[in-house]
Amino acid sequence: MGEVLDLAHRLPRTWALVRELWVPAHLGREAARVSRDLDLATAGHADRLLAWQPKRLNPHRIGVL
Repeated sequence: MGEVLDLAHRLPRTWALVRELWVPAHLGREAARVSRDLDLATAGHADRLLAWQPKRLNPHRIGVL
């Protein structure tokens, strides 16, 4: 449940892509998990990078971004 809240509030672009089924839920949860330690500004930047090419997201790419 915490991952969904992190996703909805800290990664809103990625959350919108998950809700629209452009990004699988497990990848959204992974993005929320790995970005949990980032400050709000850095999480916003990560969100922009994650939402840039949603069809190319995978667990490795999420970790790199």
